Amino acid sequence: MRPSSKLAAPVSAHKTPTPTPVNSGKLPTSTTIPVDGGVAFYSSTSPRNVFVAFKGIDVLVEVFAPDAAAAQAALRLGQVQLVR
Repeated sequence: MRPSSKLAAPVSAHKTPTPTPVNSGKLPTSTTIPVDGGVAFYSSTSPRNVFVAFKGIDVLVEVFAPDAAAAQAALRLGQVQLVR
């Protein structure tokens, strides 16, 4: 996966077991962000790293930005989407 030139924050993808992101998003220190077809979350201890997983895909996508609001906005604004 290559980052989009229109994306406000760098994106990387990590192959992971599907339950990992769902379970991590339920931790007391996590905040979830609604994402079409998946779940996104970030930890209050590391809000500049936002993770998103899509149902049925065994890849965890990480969005990072030096500014936490930019990383989170990339998901809230739909800049990271599942493409089939």
